[in-house]
Amino acid sequence: MSTPIRTFFPRTRLSELAARAGGMPRDLAIESAKASLETMRGESTLEIARSIGELEKIVAAPAAAAKLGRGQLTSVLRVTDQIVSLAGMFDLTGLDVAARSLCDVADGLLNRGMDDLEPVAVHVQALRLMASSGAALPPEGVATILGELAKVVAHFNFTPIGAGVPADDELCPALPLAG
Repeated sequence: MSTPIRTFFPRTRLSELAARAGGMPRDLAIESAKASLETMRGESTLEIARSIGELEKIVAAPAAAAKLGRGQLTSVLRVTDQIVSLAGMFDLTGLDVAARSLCDVADGLLNRGMDDLEPVAVHVQALRLMASSGAALPPEGVATILGELAKVVAHFNFTPIGAGVPADDELCPALPLAG
């Protein structure tokens, strides 16, 4: 007969706090977080407009040469990533899809060593139109814009940035159950 193993768990401040009763129910915490997030919508809208303005400056700078440098394309990716984050956070689906498409274009141009201004400029104009129109732009209008942007991406045959990344279930496949 073996002797039982004794396990000692030291008392820490964290373990004591975790053991305490209190807090708030999960549903209330989620609703509170949503309300807190909603208070930032106005600030987010201003940040999106500022970011689009920054993209417009990048696109306007080389207008005479119709070319973008590597640094400019990297800046386009950085700024557009901020727009993707904010648009996704506030369910601005059309703006999110258009910004992701711009990321695909900028990344494709960088990876291929291309410096074309036009596909970037078209995307920036679409972002401005979608952001400034807000709810006034009908769903059909958003669909038309996104369809035209998709044609630009297809013309250059750019691969979306997330393509080829395994899905969560491919990263951690379910283990077969022992039977």
